[in-house]
Amino acid sequence: MLYTISWAYALLAEVTLMLNDVKSGVELAEASRGSLRAGDRLAEPITYCALAIGGALNKTLEWSDVLSHLQKAVSIAIAAGTLPRAAVSQFRYAECLHKKGDPPAALEQLSEAERLFATMKMTWWSEQAAGLRARVEGNQPFVWFAPYVDGPPELAR
Repeated sequence: MLYTISWAYALLAEVTLMLNDVKSGVELAEASRGSLRAGDRLAEPITYCALAIGGALNKTLEWSDVLSHLQKAVSIAIAAGTLPRAAVSQFRYAECLHKKGDPPAALEQLSEAERLFATMKMTWWSEQAAGLRARVEGNQPFVWFAPYVDGPPELAR
């Protein structure tokens, strides 16, 4: 497995977005996309997830673009055989659909993510998925993207 600069940018983008620095997170995700090399299947799904999260947090981006980034992330990860990344990408897809206000679609993506998490014994992610499922099924509004250990950050609800 080859770790590239695009992989580093993608990871930094995702973490930066989780810290609610949307502008910097999107800039890092764009830097990752700009430095992707042909066949860079490690960084590409993370990059598209970061672009999607940035788009979901940025009120000027169209939801169709957010969902397109997530579809790319899932399909690339599956095609590359990186099932842990596919599972996390589907989880991110479910989070974005929940934020968009589409509970049935969110639950569909979440079910597939949960299946993969269970198959691969990704227990931490399974716990995150259970929390998301409870929020979606309980008709609770989207609060924030995982991970959060002590509950979501105190944001305007």
